[in-house]
Amino acid sequence: MHRIKQLIYCPMTRHRSIHTVCHAHLDPVWLWTWQEGLIEAISTFRVAVDFCKKYPSFKFCQGDALLYQWVESNDPTLFTEIKKLVKTGRWHIMSGSYLQPDLNLPSGESHIRQFLYAITYFVRNFGVRPETAWNIDSFGQAEGLPQILSGCGIKYYIFSRPRPASWKPPEGVFRWRDRSGNEVLALRYRGSYNTRKDVRRQLESLIADSDKNTDLIFLWGLGDHGGGPSHEQFRVLESLRRRFPALKYSTPSAFFRPFSQHKDILPIVTGEFQNASPGCYTSMARIKSAHRKAENLITAVERLASFAWWLKQYEYPKKDLDWAWRQILFTEFHDVITGTCIQPAENDTLNMLFACHDLLKRLQTKLLLKFARHVSSEDKYTCPIFVFNPHSFNTDIDLEFSFNHSVTPDPPNTIHFAVYMNGKRIPSQRERGPLNVEHDWNLYGCCHVKLPPLSLVKLDVKWKRLSSPPRIQTRHITTSKLRLRSKYLKIVINPRTGLLDWAGTATSGSSYLKASALQPVVFRDISHSWWCGTPSFSAGASGKPVSEWGKP
Repeated sequence: MHRIKQLIYCPMTRHRSIHTVCHAHLDPVWLWTWQEGLIEAISTFRVAVDFCKKYPSFKFCQGDALLYQWVESNDPTLFTEIKKLVKTGRWHIMSGSYLQPDLNLPSGESHIRQFLYAITYFVRNFGVRPETAWNIDSFGQAEGLPQILSGCGIKYYIFSRPRPASWKPPEGVFRWRDRSGNEVLALRYRGSYNTRKDVRRQLESLIADSDKNTDLIFLWGLGDHGGGPSHEQFRVLESLRRRFPALKYSTPSAFFRPFSQHKDILPIVTGEFQNASPGCYTSMARIKSAHRKAENLITAVERLASFAWWLKQYEYPKKDLDWAWRQILFTEFHDVITGTCIQPAENDTLNMLFACHDLLKRLQTKLLLKFARHVSSEDKYTCPIFVFNPHSFNTDIDLEFSFNHSVTPDPPNTIHFAVYMNGKRIPSQRERGPLNVEHDWNLYGCCHVKLPPLSLVKLDVKWKRLSSPPRIQTRHITTSKLRLRSKYLKIVINPRTGLLDWAGTATSGSSYLKASALQPVVFRDISHSWWCGTPSFSAGASGKPVSEWGKP
């Protein structure tokens, strides 16, 4: 007890406040599937409600709108009890995001939707608008996050990764500012966000390792697989609180507010905070690919649907798009999209994303048909193709397409076509389609097209039948080297291997690459998801990263 008294006492302020925040770090998916995460959310929330009933001084803090939605859908009585506790201030909704996502892989729009869906939910059900963001376990902090947080009404931010071994974190609360000029008050929490056994020792360690002249925040509660408060830990903290008034049950917002009143004296920090667990950004590539496809699809469909609604062609499909967004947001959880979860959870995630793809493609087809039905062509040898550019900028792309030109197959290579945009021919070529038979019911091609921003463009594919396939002239390459040269570059390719034997500037006398460069190399992947086989890196004498095992 004397140790705690020494640590809390501050000569300048007599006492500094220690804000003890009880929460439950609950991964909806990790080493378990979402079904188990749902059950644990209900159990953890029930424990917290019972604690509030038994201990009048106790206060519980929890974020993640997804967990509240699970409780609302599966235990309405418990959800009603939580609403009452929120109203009386015993239960604090401490974070305004849908869950705790990875902060590097999702798009900026996805991060905004994390807050949009969560804050809308909390305001509608609890009359509360959280002012804190909480990503205590995400593996890195992207540079543009302050602008997104500030734009979503978030004032305060708590995180813990990466640890000091990867970077030199600022001491205490700081102003995290991005290049847009937006900022939030941020804190890298120094201790563990879970308290396992000796809560007193963890509190002592945190206090001893912190600036003695400022308030502190101490997180406690069982976590990862949920849990929240334990009676043993509460009794220890309650005993300390009665002896030391500086120790109080609090919330993250209450901790930050005094700092916000004197933020002019706080340090300003810019840039990103990276990178914990780099292996996470290569693991489970199927999830990453399917997620990015879902992100691209849903933003394109939203904009196309907005056009259709504005032109009174189609009722905006809000319900379907909301469902799809929630699946996407779920898969952005920091142990899912990063690939650190178990394989059954990976399979569940892929099923969610594939269901999104299917729904969004169906919506996209319906919307395009609404526009296409007004277009007709009297020329049976012309096929219209509609291309939608969902971006707010010009795009210059190679577009793949296919069309059916006959009710019966034609002999191979007897169809010739050209592509026109606004009556002007554009570059195009024929491509081999995904067929394994020599029939030409469908023709596959590619054209180079320039699209204005947010536009729906019609291309005309004009085609005709040839009496016989064209003769294609070919010649065999007999040289031992293929040399390509431009105004700037000179490249030598080995035609036997297809690899680069030489590459440099047009005026360079030496190659930047060794012979047989760009050769694929296969490694045996024997590591876990987090580290790619190398636990840590340090700078060697040459300044190049050298692994812990001494291998570059």
